[in-house]
Amino acid sequence: MIVAQSQLPEDTLYPLWQAFCIKKECSADKRVSGISPGVLNRFDGPDFQGAEVEIDGIRYRGDVEIHLNLKDWFYHGHHLDSRYDQVILHLVWNDDPIQPPVVNSKNLIIPTFSLRLLTRKDPESEVMKVINCHLPPENNSRFWSGLQELALERLMEKGKQIQKALADEGKEQAIYQLIGRILGNPNNTDNFQRFTLLLSWPELQIIKRTLHPTIEVWLCLFLYISGFLDQDKHLKSLMNAIRGCDVLYHGSKMSHQVWKTGGQRPWNNPLHRLQGLAHFVHQWKTPSLYQTFRDIFIKRLPYRQLLKSLYELLSPEPSRFWYQEFYRAGVDPTSFWGKAVQTELIGNVLVPFFYQEAVTAGSDGFTDYLEEFFFYLPGNGGYGRLRSFYEWPEWRQHSAEGRKFYWNQSLLKLQKEFCQCGSCADCPLGRLQEKN
Repeated sequence: MIVAQSQLPEDTLYPLWQAFCIKKECSADKRVSGISPGVLNRFDGPDFQGAEVEIDGIRYRGDVEIHLNLKDWFYHGHHLDSRYDQVILHLVWNDDPIQPPVVNSKNLIIPTFSLRLLTRKDPESEVMKVINCHLPPENNSRFWSGLQELALERLMEKGKQIQKALADEGKEQAIYQLIGRILGNPNNTDNFQRFTLLLSWPELQIIKRTLHPTIEVWLCLFLYISGFLDQDKHLKSLMNAIRGCDVLYHGSKMSHQVWKTGGQRPWNNPLHRLQGLAHFVHQWKTPSLYQTFRDIFIKRLPYRQLLKSLYELLSPEPSRFWYQEFYRAGVDPTSFWGKAVQTELIGNVLVPFFYQEAVTAGSDGFTDYLEEFFFYLPGNGGYGRLRSFYEWPEWRQHSAEGRKFYWNQSLLKLQKEFCQCGSCADCPLGRLQEKN
């Protein structure tokens, strides 16, 4: 039975907006173009957050609010609520041109459009119940090719972000900075980036070339700059080298208080990650990160051989001190900077970096080579926030065959822009529905 329009639940309109953006549609009058629907908000606040839309030729990023009637904006008190100040688009099903313009708490007018005219679809149709599904199950090969398409889009996005880092920092510093961000994941990416800016790659090379520090001095320097050396009583064995830090480094220091250490697994502790980075810097044999990695990639080795060569470059040899510190914390030092971390660095830094370079240079052959290598990379474990995806029947069926790195990348893209638990009446992929 079709529900009267005035009685439609608001959430039945959400798939209309999502489909409008997913399919990159444009309104009949060409005023509104969908780019990204944003993330569906199931708590208080605007319905969709972080959406992207083009209105009258100008691209906006912000929140989207959807109502049945225009007057609901005022009935719900959104015009007095600062949480709705980031709304860039207000959509209504039953448009009433007599109503006053919609404004936020700062009295700024928010563009309002009719969702009915925008999409020209019936929210009660069976098609709309599953319109948000991006991976149709009726064709199993389409499922896996769809994952590859999503992963490739994410690879391209990473490449564009790297392009900006290149413009700001240059090749050597950009790679070093990106490595730092990966080591800071999941909770200290910004802190690691700040650290790599305080102690930049060119400065590291000057220190290495002129003073030839031992690994103990490198460790002391890294922990001194990060603020951990003064804070951790277990690091007394390095205190004798602290005077050398004054000679090696004259810049700013960080406070240990900015680092997020609570509620993390031991191998994610930033103190351990910093020690690993110090070992990596100490054992790196050339002054150039970029040229060393590039010389390997341009050989276009067979994928297995290329992966082995990269693993060897990204495998610092732990020192006695490192073993002592890790065993004290209950961490196996041989697995801390193991294949999982190395694969993260390869898939999230090196492949996107040289992929973007190949795209910019118009080298189609090298681009194809890097894409295939990206799909070849072995899996590096699952991500907690993707746990519900791993319950798909297709997922369980193929997990025994060995995961691939790009699987998580495609699911992150899927989660961010397309698939929201509960958005579809029935998930055709059998995904478990989120329990509120």
